[in-house]
Amino acid sequence: EAMLLEEGFKVKLARDGRKIREIVGAFPPDLVITDLMMPGGGGYELLRILQSDPVSRNTPVLVITGANLDSSTKAMLRQEPNVKAFIEKPIYAYSFVNKIHGILNTKSKEEMLVEKNAIENPPSNDDKHFL
Repeated sequence: EAMLLEEGFKVKLARDGRKIREIVGAFPPDLVITDLMMPGGGGYELLRILQSDPVSRNTPVLVITGANLDSSTKAMLRQEPNVKAFIEKPIYAYSFVNKIHGILNTKSKEEMLVEKNAIENPPSNDDKHFL
């Protein structure tokens, strides 16, 4: 949660499937990040609920799992219309955040700072180096 907030995302947390359904109903999200295995309804059930609701039907989903899934199950998940990415645990912060930015077509804070610096401090002729 902290790393997502640091990147500028608004985050609503749910610890179980029932709470996710409540949040999605009250605050339609830009992205749902879900674990396949959670109390109160798993990720598979959540995918079905999202797809059956006109409001959330097109909401992208990032699926996370610590389960050791076989290749056919992974292929099945990737074919779900909402599933835009699939990450197996352990999760590495940098790749996780980049995956989210890729799904949402947004830029990381680091990318924005580099762009801002390039605009505010364009290279001068003195900065050119020749070999």
